[in-house]
Amino acid sequence: MDDLGIRPGDRLCVHSRLLSFGRVEGGPETLLSALQETVSDSGTLCFPTFTMNLDANTAYSVTESEPYLMGALSQLVYKRDGAVRSACPMHSYAAIGRDAGMMRKAAADRSVGLGSIFEVLQESGFKLLLLGCNFHEGATHVHHTEAVTGVPYREWLDLPRKVLTDGGAVKDISVRYYARRGDIEVKTDLFPFENAVRAEHPAAFHPVPGGSRNSFIMPLSEFDEITRKALTRDPYILIERTHVDEDTGDE
Repeated sequence: MDDLGIRPGDRLCVHSRLLSFGRVEGGPETLLSALQETVSDSGTLCFPTFTMNLDANTAYSVTESEPYLMGALSQLVYKRDGAVRSACPMHSYAAIGRDAGMMRKAAADRSVGLGSIFEVLQESGFKLLLLGCNFHEGATHVHHTEAVTGVPYREWLDLPRKVLTDGGAVKDISVRYYARRGDIEVKTDLFPFENAVRAEHPAAFHPVPGGSRNSFIMPLSEFDEITRKALTRDPYILIERTHVDEDTGDE
C-alpha cells in the first residue's frame, strides 16, 4: 500500500477488482485489513454499494439491500459492525473508519450531482483508489461530473423509488437520475479518457505486482477537475462515437 502513496488519515473511495491480484491468502479480508492498517484509526474507507437493480416496487434498506455486482470488498463491508451506508437507493457507498458517519450527509433523492454521495465524497477530501481495475470498471465518479457539467447526451429524470426508514416503514421518494437521452444512441467508453489521463498524470498509475493490470489513485477533487477539462475540450470523450453529432452533423 505504501507504493500507492496511501498514508495514515487518508480518506479513500475504493473500487476494486481482486482477480487482478491473483490468489490472495485470506481473500478480501486480507486486503481490507491491509487498507485499514495503512490509513490507521484516523482514516476512513468507503466502498461502492450500488443497487441499480432495484426497481420502483422494491424498498432499499441501508442495512439489508445487497450491493449489486460491486465486488468482494463491498460485500464484505456493507454489513460490517460500525459501517455507515448512504441513503440513495441507486448509488450508495458504505464506509468504515473514523469519519464513516459523513455518509449520512448525502441526500437520498440524488443519484449523482449536487447533494449526492459523489459530491459529499469529493468535498470531504476523499481520494479515488482503483485497485486493479480500469476506469470503465471503477471510475463511476465521471458520471457525477457529467451531471454537474451538463453533457449533451444525458438528461435528468425523476425516478420513483422506495426506501425503508429507520422505523421500519416503507417511504416513497423520487430520485434524480442523470440518464442517457433516448433520442441519442450512446454507450460509455472510458478507455480514451483513461489513456489521456495516463499520458498527463503517469504517477497516478501503479502496476499490479505480477499482473498486467494497474491501480490508480488521485484526489477526487483533482479527478473531477481533469474530467471537467476533458469534457470542455470534447463533450463526447466519455462515450463511443456511434451517434450523429447534433452540432456538426458528423458521424
